[in-house]
Amino acid sequence: MNAEIKIQITAEMIADRPLLESVLMARTLASDGFASTLVGAGATALPVTIAHAEAVELLGWHHRDPFDRMLVAQASVEHAVLISNDQALLPYGVQLVW
Repeated sequence: MNAEIKIQITAEMIADRPLLESVLMARTLASDGFASTLVGAGATALPVTIAHAEAVELLGWHHRDPFDRMLVAQASVEHAVLISNDQALLPYGVQLVW
């Protein structure tokens, strides 16, 4: 089966995390070429929209992390696959791949 996976990255994904974690993540992404690989594979930025914000308000409280809740909302609104191994996201009904 051939499938195209569209990976979209938002600045909020890094900005909403604690500062130290963000700095370490940015360093790792820059040093191992992961970000370049994603962009080279066609990854694009996904801005947070009003529709995404409204979708967050409708989510149950299975997961308390606002960053992860926004990812769930975006995946739901965009009908996208969420790349995560966080089993706490399963009750939201979005498709998870890890």
